[in-house]
Amino acid sequence: MNLRQIFLLASLLAAFTLSAKEDPKAILDAAVNKLENSGGVRGQFTITHFEGTKEAGTTHGHLTMKGDKYTLTTPEHVTWYDGETQWTWLKSSNEVNMTRPTQTELRKSSPAALLGAYKKGYKLSMKRSKLRGQKVWEITMTAVSSASRPERVVIDIAEDYTPMCLRARNDGNWTRFAIYEYAVKQNFSDDDFRFRQADYPTAEVVDLR
Repeated sequence: MNLRQIFLLASLLAAFTLSAKEDPKAILDAAVNKLENSGGVRGQFTITHFEGTKEAGTTHGHLTMKGDKYTLTTPEHVTWYDGETQWTWLKSSNEVNMTRPTQTELRKSSPAALLGAYKKGYKLSMKRSKLRGQKVWEITMTAVSSASRPERVVIDIAEDYTPMCLRARNDGNWTRFAIYEYAVKQNFSDDDFRFRQADYPTAEVVDLR
């Protein structure tokens, strides 16, 4: 290979890399791939609900994820999902609701499910932005069908493909899921994503499957 051919190949590779970095689907693919290959993930979060543009409530907590499994812990409730069954303990009633959620239902509580929604039924757009002093890709996912939920998702992804904030709109109302202190390569067993009655001995389990 002569010098001219080497230069041409390098130029093509550089153009491909630049194109991939400005392609919202390629960026989401990379973010999902990073999540799936990071082992266990642990993070802090703040969830804020908006009725229209008016803030209607905020809660804080921590999350753990491993593949499609996750837990969410807040002062008001704890949710476990083992890839098939979901348990949600409510502090107010000391009750555990046991369900098998659909993919649409999972998107209401699972950052991984919300992040992966782009794979079917959404068109994508993107712009450069900043969040908490970091450069991010702000990717908007708009549902192709008016019946799809969420109807719109906006995701801020850092340049290392870490999701920093996810916002979902349903019927004109928004939920913002801001993620902090995102740590990868954490060790979790499958049992960590299942409800254990021994930890909540007085809780009533309601099987809604």
